[in-house]
Amino acid sequence: MLRTLVQTIVTLTTFWWAKLWGRASRVKTDEIIKHWARALLRIVNVTPLIMGTKPVYQNHQPYIIMSNHASLYDIPIILATLPGSIRMIAKKELSYIPYFGTSLKHSEFIFIDRKNRARAINDLQKAKEKMLDGIVIWVAPEGTRSRDGQLGTFKKGIFKLAKETNAVIIPVGIRGARQLLPPKTWAFNPGQTIEVHMGDPIVSDNFDEVTLNQHVREVMLKLLDK
Repeated sequence: MLRTLVQTIVTLTTFWWAKLWGRASRVKTDEIIKHWARALLRIVNVTPLIMGTKPVYQNHQPYIIMSNHASLYDIPIILATLPGSIRMIAKKELSYIPYFGTSLKHSEFIFIDRKNRARAINDLQKAKEKMLDGIVIWVAPEGTRSRDGQLGTFKKGIFKLAKETNAVIIPVGIRGARQLLPPKTWAFNPGQTIEVHMGDPIVSDNFDEVTLNQHVREVMLKLLDK
């Protein structure tokens, strides 16, 4: 826990030094984020196994990575293993954490106010602007971490965003992260086998919102099926 905290503080400080000297470009920020993610995985002795083919992004095409979410370690796992300028959609409460929240905001992460529908819609509009500017959005369509490891019901908002941007969805199933750090605990279990199962890209324009939601969930269930 202490090493993880220290690594995070060092990473945030590195980012702000780069920003102070005018060097915090998106490419540089990507490097800092991925270095942090890989460092956190080394601390817990984890090297994710990539199952399937990593996505190859096409210019000017919006992308959304959708994965299950059963552990806080899903975050470094996704950031460390998938290519692109990945930024996650996070709950608004994280933006209030001193230093950390401000750093995420300036790194182009996106916050959603889940308690205020009007603000949430506005937040998703900001996400749309980021996607059209080359950011690859990562989101857990369940909206929160699963407490029992099962894939929960998907929220509707992210599929509306996918349709509005004609996004290509990259479905991902993460296996083993819950054992590494179960929800609502700090019971670390280093050395777990983590598998990141990549699904085939899904063109959202081929579905309406409801069937897109259903189809992505079916694909992710197959990716998680042991």
